[in-house]
Amino acid sequence: MSRFVLTILLIITQLLVFGQPPTLPTEAKPFLLPGYEMLDYKQGDLNADKRPDAILILKQTGEDSLYGEETTRPFILLIRQANGKLKQALRNDSLVLCRHCGGVFGDPYQQTDIHGSGFSIYFYGGSAWRWAYEYKFEYRPARKNWFLVLESQSSFSTSDPDMTI
Repeated sequence: MSRFVLTILLIITQLLVFGQPPTLPTEAKPFLLPGYEMLDYKQGDLNADKRPDAILILKQTGEDSLYGEETTRPFILLIRQANGKLKQALRNDSLVLCRHCGGVFGDPYQQTDIHGSGFSIYFYGGSAWRWAYEYKFEYRPARKNWFLVLESQSSFSTSDPDMTI
């Protein structure tokens, strides 16, 4: 085969492998709300019980084509029960910023990380002034709930990126 054909096959393979949207595991599909689809899904131990829990973040179906409308993005924390099934432990419709809340920079949602017995969620957006937020939550076994333990904010002007506030 020619080098050109090999290059084209490599590009097509990468598009097929990396261009596929992530799929929601079957066990989490019952938590998908009508009119919503998965924005993000992470697995990890969220309550230090040595069982894989999950975080499911939803977005409204078709929200990418809605102009200027703020839509809710449900944040659903799923805990693994002793029988191995997931159960919704909490839901918050205000934690995840809307797609248009990032200003001209676009969707501010960056990622969610699970660590230790908690999680962090990150946002980034703005225009000439860029901003970033991090919220870190930890599980407290005595209270059987997650609590905000860190709120971090920073911003900078694109005209002077070395000066961070």
